Formats: sequence, structure tokens, C-alpha cells
Amino acid sequence: MLVASPSGRQSGELVMKAEAMLGVMGISTGRCCCRTVSLLLIDEAAQVEEAMYLALRPMLAVSNGDLWLMSTPFGKQGFFYERWAHGGPGCRRFSVKATECPRIGAEFLEEERRELGAAFFGQEYMGEFVDNGSAVFRRDLVEAALDDDVEPLWE
Repeated sequence: MLVASPSGRQSGELVMKAEAMLGVMGISTGRCCCRTVSLLLIDEAAQVEEAMYLALRPMLAVSNGDLWLMSTPFGKQGFFYERWAHGGPGCRRFSVKATECPRIGAEFLEEERRELGAAFFGQEYMGEFVDNGSAVFRRDLVEAALDDDVEPLWE
């Protein structure tokens, strides 16, 4: 398993949690240097630069390993959004809204909704991909206007 995230501290935290979980399950967590990666896990993938994502993908070539992208959305942009919205049949998506987590109270969520506003709350707690409002046209309108059957006028 290879873990990548926007910071080394965050990757280390995730590895420590995974090792603790495996220890409870009685699975050895001996560390080694390996030549192939069977699982590439990118935490907070929406915050990871696309160049890093592209540099990590070839590590799965020999093992034909799995790629897991974990994140809350960060607008309708970047590789995380593209994989979520257009990932194809081999892409499995899982989404858990904060309202579905019994450890998060309704009162807390309502306070967050009031403090953060609907758009940021929807993104951070409900897993919604939202436009940031800086574009002239919403991304969904632009995507709906595209037609693969139209021939380009020039190339």
C-alpha cells in the first residue's frame, strides 16, 4: 500500500490508523520497501496537485493495482472531480453524507450550515461538487452544451 496526501503528516496519520486497524485484526504490519504497489490510496485527493496524481499512477502498472481516491469535493475541477463525474464503468463511487454518520449530531450540522453557508456546507459535509461562482457559465451548463458528434471547423 502506498499512501499519498497533500502533506507528509497527513499520510503518516493515515498509515498509523491503518496499522492500528490491521493490528486489531491480527494482520502483521511489517514495513518493507517494495517494487510494486498493489494499492495506491490518495487521501484528500481533491487537494492533491494533478502533477502528483499523474506521477503516482504509473506505480500501478506492474501490479495492475487498485487506485483509491478519498476526499471531500473541492469544486467542479481537477482529476478528483473528473474521475467522480466521468470515471467510467470501472470506477466505483461511495459517498457518505455527514447526516448519515451517527457520530455527528444534528445540532452541530445545523450550526455548521448557518456558519459556513449552504455551498460550503454542501461541499464539506454533504459531498456535493459545487461551482465556486467565479465562472460566467456553470460547469454543468457547459458540459450539457458539448456534443461529440459535431465536427470541428479546423484542427
